Amino acid sequence: MSWDELERLLQAHSVRFFYDGDTLAGLAAWEVIQNGPWVEIGPFYVSEAYRGQGLGSLMFDAVEFIAGIIANRFVTVHFDITI
Repeated sequence: MSWDELERLLQAHSVRFFYDGDTLAGLAAWEVIQNGPWVEIGPFYVSEAYRGQGLGSLMFDAVEFIAGIIANRFVTVHFDITI
């Protein structure tokens, strides 16, 4: 994710940060597709220290719920996978 993309998502209030105390564990975002009946979910990023613990599933469920309510539209999924 570029800084420009993160800034755009922050300005649209469509990114959520997930913390473990004071430690950033991950972030998830969505984008309302203009003139379309859906919301695109993603990207998702989970800190390496928190991978494999179910945080990605929790983030997906939370963002899918929030985005669906806010946009009142169908939700589609967008995955950014870093290898």
